[in-house]
Amino acid sequence: MIEVDISTAFFVYLAFSLSGLLVSWIYFEYRRKAWHFNPLEKIIFRCRICAHSYMIEKSESISKCPQCGTLSDVGRQIL
Repeated sequence: MIEVDISTAFFVYLAFSLSGLLVSWIYFEYRRKAWHFNPLEKIIFRCRICAHSYMIEKSESISKCPQCGTLSDVGRQIL
């Protein structure tokens, strides 16, 4: 049988517990940031034809309406 000192056993238990907490924390932080909405990266756009409002990236110069398929110049009509 393997003999382990009590301080070594406590250290191994503590290391595994803290590493599990660290992995859980990193996982949940990654998940939270994946669904995080940053309002500075997107703008609200309204279609000229069907008046449907939708979100687009700020970097897009031409947008396509998801409802009617109309292409619009982004710089012309922003809410």
